[in-house]
Amino acid sequence: MKKLTVLLVLMFLLIIGCIRNSPVSPEGWIEVQFPNGGETFAKMSHITVRWTSIDVQNVDIYLVPLEKEIIHQIGWRIPAQSKKFRFFIGTETDLGAYKIRVEESHAPGEVYAEDESDGVWYIVYY
Repeated sequence: MKKLTVLLVLMFLLIIGCIRNSPVSPEGWIEVQFPNGGETFAKMSHITVRWTSIDVQNVDIYLVPLEKEIIHQIGWRIPAQSKKFRFFIGTETDLGAYKIRVEESHAPGEVYAEDESDGVWYIVYY
């Protein structure tokens, strides 16, 4: 009986430790509204990224090319309540398919809210 009690206590402590160390879902929520897929933009033009969010203070915005592994941070600590961010597509931006990612501003290792375009959109040369 004593071994069973010790075993149950150890299992309980293990479960509590796993719960305490598991990632917690973010309290905030973000949804990218635009561009969200199918749009086409020319180099040397502006894009206004739009999103909705709940319980998020600031966001970081990333341009995510589908054909490369490098993403480009284009906005830092933008107040989430602004719900939009305008950026310029310069000549240095490659043509191709992209997505936009909007993330809650966070420290490395923190749990955060994020979303990205549901579909791809394109940068073309006009």
